[in-house]
Amino acid sequence: MMESALNQRWAHITYASFKSKTRRSGWNVGPTLRASVQDQQDVSAAAPTSLVPVKSFDDFISSTDIDALPRRFEYRPRSNSALFLQSVPAGKDATGRPGNVFTHAFIDQDLDEPMAAIYPIDLYRSPDLLTPFRAHAVNAVELNAALTEPRPGVFADISMAWMMVDELFGQRREALYQLQDVLQAGCKRAVLLLKSSNEAAYWIEALSSTLTPEEARTLLHFSTFERAATLPQAIANATFSTVYVCPPEDAAALREIADVQLIDPANITPTQHGTWAQMTAGVFVEGSDSE
Repeated sequence: MMESALNQRWAHITYASFKSKTRRSGWNVGPTLRASVQDQQDVSAAAPTSLVPVKSFDDFISSTDIDALPRRFEYRPRSNSALFLQSVPAGKDATGRPGNVFTHAFIDQDLDEPMAAIYPIDLYRSPDLLTPFRAHAVNAVELNAALTEPRPGVFADISMAWMMVDELFGQRREALYQLQDVLQAGCKRAVLLLKSSNEAAYWIEALSSTLTPEEARTLLHFSTFERAATLPQAIANATFSTVYVCPPEDAAALREIADVQLIDPANITPTQHGTWAQMTAGVFVEGSDSE
C-alpha cells in the first residue's frame, strides 16, 4: 500500500466534555485527524459519557492510581471499516462537573487490508492513544499529525493471555469454552465477569487467538469495561457477535437483563460444547503451546 493511502486509512477523533471558546462547552468532538463529518458523528454517537469504576476516586489521586483506572476499549466492526474507541475516566471537566470521560477513537477505513497488529485487542493501551486526566490536560490535548495505526500495547501477548486463562488463577479454560458457545449460538450477548479491564484484554486476546486475524476483525465486537446500569443496547442488524466485560459486583443486576448470558470464570459448571470450543480444547489435548 502506498504511503499516501496508508495515511488516509486511519482517522482519529477525540471526544470529551471540553471547554470551548468558540461554542458551548460540554460534550464535543475535540482534535481530529483525517476524520470526515460522518466519522465525527459516528464517534459522538458511540463514545460513552459515563464510565464509573467500582471504587470511587477524586481528582487528587496519584499518577499510579490514574493509570489503574479502568479503560473501556471497544472494537466495533462495520461493513467495510471498523471503529475503535478507548475511553478513560478523566476527573472533573472545566466547569467542575465530576465524571468526565475522555475518548480517543480511531477508524480503520479498509478492512480488506491487514493491520500491523494481529488482532484489534492488541491496540488496547497503545502508547499512541491519549489518556488525559483533569480538565487542564483534557483541554490541552493535541494529536500527532503523523499518527496512523496505533502501536500495540503491552497487553498484546498471546502467551501471557493463555497463562491468565489456564494457569495464573487456576485452569479456567471451561469459562472460555462457554464464552465461545454463547458467541457461536448467537442468541444472546455474552458478558464475561472479570475484575479489571487489563484482565479483560488478556481474555479477549486468548479468545481472538482462536480465530484468524480476519475473523477477529470482522466477526467479533467487544468492550473491555461496562457497567450493568449503562450496558449498551444490542446493535440492530449486527453481523458480528458481542462480548462485554463487566465487574463481578454487577452480576445480580446483569441477570435481570433478558438478552445477556453471564460467564463467570470463578463459578463455572462444565457442560457439553459446540464445535468452536471443541477445536480449542483439542489444541490442549494435542499438547500445543499457546503460540
